[in-house]
Amino acid sequence: MSVAGAQDKLPVVQYPDGDIGLALDGAPTTHILKPANKHFCNAVENEAFCLRLAAKVKLPVAECTIGNAEGLDYLLVKRYDREPHGRSLRRIHQEDSARPRGTSRRPNTNPIRRPSCVGRP
Repeated sequence: MSVAGAQDKLPVVQYPDGDIGLALDGAPTTHILKPANKHFCNAVENEAFCLRLAAKVKLPVAECTIGNAEGLDYLLVKRYDREPHGRSLRRIHQEDSARPRGTSRRPNTNPIRRPSCVGRP
């Protein structure tokens, strides 16, 4: 599930009051929202569990919370590539390992075999 493009993601801003919205005019985002996926049973809960377990053994991981909007679960992951800058945020530059190597981010591979979701739509 960590492969780029394997699941839907939405860059969002979480405001001080807890509300979530879209960043305007190119402003930096604070979180990544990952909605539940009917093809991967309990992906939201599984990713949250894995991140929290990694944190318990002192691995550096992003903070996350599980939320629900209009009956759809989602995972909200705090971005690690941001730092405070006055009353705003500054993006911390990063590149994935594919870019320096000049390789594709989405290699031509066989489709993922998806497990059946018993009892889920």
